Amino acid sequence: MKIVDCTVLVDFYVGEDAQKEASRALLREDADWISVGLWRYEFGNVLLKYVRVGRLGAAEMELALEEVPGLLVETVEDIAALEVWRLSLESRLSYYDAAYVWLARSRNSRLYTRDSGILKKCPDDSAPLPGLS
Repeated sequence: MKIVDCTVLVDFYVGEDAQKEASRALLREDADWISVGLWRYEFGNVLLKYVRVGRLGAAEMELALEEVPGLLVETVEDIAALEVWRLSLESRLSYYDAAYVWLARSRNSRLYTRDSGILKKCPDDSAPLPGLS
């Protein structure tokens, strides 16, 4: 089981070559990916930004939006809001980044991410993608 955030999901579809390969390597390591429900909004927003700047076509965005849920074996909708709040204060992360870290902690796992803030502030709870450090 791998806990992943939006950076991993975006990299899988539209990352630079090294990022795309790293996210695919993670999937080869373990195809059981889990994330918190907010990934949908972050993922859609990032792809929308790519469409608006011309880096991604609308058809490619729609395909990614249809396919990405198949990468996840579980999407956790019910988070412990108060625990996430405390974690965000303690770690100085945003609330939504703290939700990803909270999920990793609650599953006794690590969060795979490319987010340098999470990697720096929560090194015991997070890990970079394979080959990216």
